[in-house]
Amino acid sequence: MPAPIELFTGCLLILAYITGILGCYCKFRSNQWSISAAIALAITSGQGIFSVIFQTRFLLGSPPVGVLLSLLFLGWCVVTLRQQTHLDKDTKRLWQHCQKYAWVCIPILLCLIYSGAQILLLPIKNIDALTYHLPRVWLFIQNNSFFLESFNRYHEAIFPVGSDILFYPFLALKTTAGLGIFSLSSYIAIGAAVYSIARLYTSPKNATLATLIVMSLTEIVLQAPSVKNDIIMAGVAISALLIALKLKPTAPYRQLLLLAILCLFGVSTKTTFLAFLPGLAILTATKLQLWKRASCQHLLSGLWQNRKLTLICVIPLLIASQIWLFAWNTLNYETWSGPEVFTHRHQQHDGIKGTVANITRYGIQTLEIGYLTDQLSARALDSSLPSEVLTLLYYNSLEPYFKEAGATREEFYAQWLTHEDYAWFGPLGAGMLYICLPLALIRKPDTRLALLPALGFCFIIAAKVSWMPWNGRFFTTFFITLTPALAVSLHVIAHKWLYRALLGIALASLCTIKIIDFNRYTIPIAKMISRGLEISPQNIIKYTISDGENIWSRVLNNTMPNPGTPEALLQTVPHSATVALYDNGSHLGHFNFYTARPDIRWVPLNIRRTSSKITPQEAINRFIRSDHNYCLFIGKYPTEISNNFARHSPDNYAHLITKAPPVRLE
Repeated sequence: MPAPIELFTGCLLILAYITGILGCYCKFRSNQWSISAAIALAITSGQGIFSVIFQTRFLLGSPPVGVLLSLLFLGWCVVTLRQQTHLDKDTKRLWQHCQKYAWVCIPILLCLIYSGAQILLLPIKNIDALTYHLPRVWLFIQNNSFFLESFNRYHEAIFPVGSDILFYPFLALKTTAGLGIFSLSSYIAIGAAVYSIARLYTSPKNATLATLIVMSLTEIVLQAPSVKNDIIMAGVAISALLIALKLKPTAPYRQLLLLAILCLFGVSTKTTFLAFLPGLAILTATKLQLWKRASCQHLLSGLWQNRKLTLICVIPLLIASQIWLFAWNTLNYETWSGPEVFTHRHQQHDGIKGTVANITRYGIQTLEIGYLTDQLSARALDSSLPSEVLTLLYYNSLEPYFKEAGATREEFYAQWLTHEDYAWFGPLGAGMLYICLPLALIRKPDTRLALLPALGFCFIIAAKVSWMPWNGRFFTTFFITLTPALAVSLHVIAHKWLYRALLGIALASLCTIKIIDFNRYTIPIAKMISRGLEISPQNIIKYTISDGENIWSRVLNNTMPNPGTPEALLQTVPHSATVALYDNGSHLGHFNFYTARPDIRWVPLNIRRTSSKITPQEAINRFIRSDHNYCLFIGKYPTEISNNFARHSPDNYAHLITKAPPVRLE
């Protein structure tokens, strides 16, 4: 549980963030955007504005600039809110809509409330977040710069900063409570954008169902309270798609400028957003009819009329584009995206064969029926797990041809864990891909253009990114931008029994995923199955409540493991000391050491900007030659150092080495 002061600080920062979103919402409503579209665009635009403000602060190396720009933006939002004329009416309309479709809206609202409690009260457990998303922001703050001279992983130095930098005010004020607000608000933006897009193709009733279906897809539900950037990128992508679908040849220039701003923010969030741009560009050009002279003249006329606004936006657009980061990477490493030794292992190098192999693997993974269904169906039928059957089918039929093509890092297997790093999109996701997509393309060919960004994104990811078992999160953007196909299918085959069946599946999926989420389990289903316990109401009550094996009991009773016990291990380190840090292959990260002693200045040893990764022996030598008196080793203890000169955590996860008495190499 966070300390009361941390919780209070987190709530204040969330309130400031919501104020920014509401200000943007009122602005969009005054420009005649629908309620759902305004919600989606306000959230993604607000995130983009805060991101540019914080990036400006670090590029200038001036904390006061960040504070001033933030206050100016929030001041504008407060003035806009005071002048608003839509908020009260819109609230009543939303309430009426919720009452009309209560069976859909109430579960979603409960999900949002529960997710809010999760982001405020539960610890962050995502591996990537603890390994580099959060530590890199901590290093940015400590060094007052994006351009790090030393770091633990290349991820911290070379990746775009657009979404990670949103964590800056939280970490600067020494709190992690509420960090998931950006993912949770992106989850809301996705739902609003899905509804707005679906209304272009079907009725409010079907659009509401489409919203529930997308918001109940396994991987999307799991990402809602997380601090990963994939759901933020997906929120930007579907918001950009929404703008593009509403474009006309006579579209206002400012609408195009907004689209450009969102696209650049998407790139700053994650470089895989670039895979979404070719299809979006074709859709935009077609909607604007840029091959016609009149359309081009209208565009140029709008540019001239808004030339002052465009000039004002140039610097923010350049900052959001990450061109400064890509230039830095090019100057210091082999490519714009980082050193070849790092980027090569993540890329797909087997051409068409690798692309086809990856598309096939992703297609098999999409047949997910869920972890619980996978386990219980095997027990009921006394047979192998369906996921194992699919994996065996792949190895018997396809693996002899594909072999390692497109997947040089990991062997393929179908794994349906209810975990944000490994999950896919459930049976409804499979239905969207294998039923809705073909049906929409056949029955309503006009949707081909609307689906081009999604299909292009899928193909490019399969062609450029090596298959890995945790790639499911990359496809968040793909599945939510299949919304036009979902909406068309619901419209074409509208039937009350189908509606009820899909509603039931979506509600069951949403509730089940929230309850058995492996990172935030209310019911520890995975542990029960692994220990051979029957999944019965009696066992669930006993194991979850009586034995206190749910995460809420463990957090409230302070029994959650804290790898390395940082408070105890670092208690002898004096205030304001400088401590060298070497991460020896740990995957849980070192962020808990940063937060345990925010007064310490940390100096990573793993990588320097001017050199590649170093070995533990080289790290020891570097530490000995330095002026630092302390060095923290995380992970496997290096055999080069005698046990007599290091304090070890009880779990042997971390080790504090000092120079007094002198370190002896064996």
